[in-house]
Amino acid sequence: MHSEETPDHILKLAEKWQKGTITDEEKFVYEQWYAAFDDEQLQHQHSDVDPAQLLTKIQARIKNELPAVSKVIPVWKKLSAVAASLILVGLTILYDYQSTAPTSNPIAQKQMVPGGNKAYLTLANGKQISLTNAKNGNLATEQGIAIIKTADGQVIYQMKDLPISGETIARNNISTPNGGFWKVQLSDGSSVWLNSASTLSYPSTFKGQDKRIVNLSGEAYFEIAKDQEHPFIVETKGQEVEVLGTHFNIKAYPEENNTKTTLIEGSVKVKFNHQNELLKPGQQATLSDNGLQIESIQTEYAIAWKNGFFMFNYEDLETVMLKISRWYDVQVDYQNASVKRHVFFGTISKYENVSNVLAMLERTRVVKFKLEGKKIKVTEINN
Repeated sequence: MHSEETPDHILKLAEKWQKGTITDEEKFVYEQWYAAFDDEQLQHQHSDVDPAQLLTKIQARIKNELPAVSKVIPVWKKLSAVAASLILVGLTILYDYQSTAPTSNPIAQKQMVPGGNKAYLTLANGKQISLTNAKNGNLATEQGIAIIKTADGQVIYQMKDLPISGETIARNNISTPNGGFWKVQLSDGSSVWLNSASTLSYPSTFKGQDKRIVNLSGEAYFEIAKDQEHPFIVETKGQEVEVLGTHFNIKAYPEENNTKTTLIEGSVKVKFNHQNELLKPGQQATLSDNGLQIESIQTEYAIAWKNGFFMFNYEDLETVMLKISRWYDVQVDYQNASVKRHVFFGTISKYENVSNVLAMLERTRVVKFKLEGKKIKVTEINN
């Protein structure tokens, strides 16, 4: 191992990858280190380990007492059971060193591909464009703004001419279906990543406006271009988030009973009725029936979806399956309400086939899944 590739250094690279701050050079170092592992050899080495001793080591790693990258799995190209099977269920741990060989489990034979770049753009005149099927290049021009689809799967707004003074500003919508994901660069240079089942409404240009106002339903990650004279405002159900230039995530699905705003960098002001809260990096504001509450969190969990992962942080099965159902565009049926209470912790790539994700969850031996078309049936295993 190179002198720089110490366990602490590798763990830092893994954390940077998960947060989306890793450089190409650091990414190469991490991939080289990760590729050096022999999963089969590792499985063999641990095949007769005392489960109690292994449990103690895993718990220590979770508490950061030992360096390990099993908490963060940034290389989905080589996602293995060795790396990904660290899951807490019912606040207990099961660590499975099984190989990634084909399994006899029937759900593993089902093929249901993950989501990807899918979205629809609605122009001010009502015309809807399937961004998935549209050719790269100029899609439309509105009020001097060229709307362009790029080869890397995003839409950018580029100013060609100044808008006519007094002209009503055109508003556009980008919507992602279940299983969809899209990135848009607004006319001011701000970038927005949309998660599945989300809609962003925004003006084609911010020129001539005192504030840069957009509306969000669903979930999105924002990187806002700095403009001290023109605050950027995100309106969601029941709240308003005001920024000048920063990175943050908002989760505001209409079917969920809360709205979460997570600050990654800079500062934002969250407004609810007459309550204003200024967030610091690493803080999350949750708006619910109990009002607006602020807490410090590990932000990588809030933006894992943007970086290509499901990260479950002591989340109940219903929350876990809600994320899975949106991304794979499936329905979920539960045997009974009690099965939803099981709590999970772990990291899984979003780019796995759904059968692999479910098989990994089944290794906890508390739930079982059955795929029927576009439906997942969930039953509880009584141990």
